[in-house]
Amino acid sequence: MDGVRAVLPDPSLAAEILLAHEPAPQAIVRAAQETGCGLIVAGVARFNQVGDFLIGTTVDHAVRNAEVPVLVVKQRVHGAYRSLLVATDFSTCSRLALTKAANMFPDAALHVLHVFDVPLDGWPGSERKSPGLEEQARRELEAFLDHPDFSQTMRNRISMHFGHGVMDAAVEQTARDVNADLLVLGTHGETGFLQFVVGSRAESLLFWSRTDTLMVREVP
Repeated sequence: MDGVRAVLPDPSLAAEILLAHEPAPQAIVRAAQETGCGLIVAGVARFNQVGDFLIGTTVDHAVRNAEVPVLVVKQRVHGAYRSLLVATDFSTCSRLALTKAANMFPDAALHVLHVFDVPLDGWPGSERKSPGLEEQARRELEAFLDHPDFSQTMRNRISMHFGHGVMDAAVEQTARDVNADLLVLGTHGETGFLQFVVGSRAESLLFWSRTDTLMVREVP
């Protein structure tokens, strides 16, 4: 107990310290359930004691099994989150992720990104299709945001963004453009490794993105 408290930023912090005698992934989810917590916070380490990728074992298990969001912290804390980038594919779980993030961080700006496909992107003539597809994506995003779950106050905080092509690159570019300090993803988290519904490449976002990432699972 003394060893755990010694590594806290403030050793005198009024924090409850729990010691478990089971694998970390199961222990974390069990502790979250038993204590009724509203958020699991995990730091990033390359390896844990048994040589597994922490981000591929502990975080994956928490996302797929915990009933609360999981926040993966990658950057040193400098203050409250001020700019949130929320990726959406118009699914119910991405709507849940946006709602949860907006409620958790009421003072942060909300940037909602939708990445759409351009047929034969990069081929001659594909650039002529992009404006029409972006306009269609804009209408779909506006319809997505016109939902009873989103209050008018929340909508006023939202800025819409669009990208096309590879999900990873679009998210990275938009994150830089809006100076995002938190990336928000919705997931079903039912099978496999981080089965996000925001795109087939979204699984890799957690690995290469340098931005803190909040993962919100839609619990059946």
